[in-house]
Amino acid sequence: MEFVDIQLARATLIHVMELQIQQRKQAVEDINRRREEVQRFRKDAFISLDGQ
Repeated sequence: MEFVDIQLARATLIHVMELQIQQRKQAVEDINRRREEVQRFRKDAFISLDGQ
């Protein structure tokens, strides 16, 4: 019975860690997307100011 408990605990821990990894990957993707949006915004703003 103890072996089953250890296996279940291990499986649960692995599952939680996989979810955390996925959440962190998503956060990195979100940060990169926002960074690209800001870069485009800055470029467009600079072009607008330069053209005046």
